[in-house]
Amino acid sequence: MPDQGLWLGAPAALLRVQRVLDHVGQAEAINPRDPELNLVRGFMEWGIASNVGFVSMDRAIQTLQTYAAPNYLSYRGLALAYRDRKQWPQALNAVDQALALAPNNPELLYLKAQILAASGNRSQAKQYFQQAIAKQNQLPRGIREEIQQFSRRIAPQG
Repeated sequence: MPDQGLWLGAPAALLRVQRVLDHVGQAEAINPRDPELNLVRGFMEWGIASNVGFVSMDRAIQTLQTYAAPNYLSYRGLALAYRDRKQWPQALNAVDQALALAPNNPELLYLKAQILAASGNRSQAKQYFQQAIAKQNQLPRGIREEIQQFSRRIAPQG
């Protein structure tokens, strides 16, 4: 799909999304309260709400709050949703709850740094970027590079 361009690639991508949603619907018919299913559904809804807008962010938040698990991942999803809405106190609360359950998770440390930086607390954000970078060997290369680039962007301004 990447080499097809937007006009040819978008319909193919939408067909794939529809197939995934069909499978989610089948799983939901078996057990609508399944925690992993709701985690996947919540993240899908967040991604669609953030990037395309076909789903409301409220729906993604509700899915993640209601039945999604494990909890540190559902809190991560909530932090992402609130971050995208620029609801900084709620985003920080959610990421702090996730960090309470998984304090050494470098992706959560990075997410907290993003939220702090976006909300204007650059000095505290730097501390979390540094903590995430210190654990970078736990992350894929692309995320390591992203953290380092983001950290460099806020460094001169703090």
